[in-house]
Amino acid sequence: MDVRKEDLFRMVDSLSKEDKKAALDFIEFLVERSKNKKPQSWQDIDELDSDDETLTYE
Repeated sequence: MDVRKEDLFRMVDSLSKEDKKAALDFIEFLVERSKNKKPQSWQDIDELDSDDETLTYE
């Protein structure tokens, strides 16, 4: 499916400031994914020590 850049630009222009930031983050994710590469922030998380703490009390 071909997508015209003009349509993408129009949709982004109609977003709020906060939603534009979310759209940018998602587009950056898609660009990195298309390169078969994890985003740097995901690589940073992968390198952290794991913890065994539960997220909620049972």
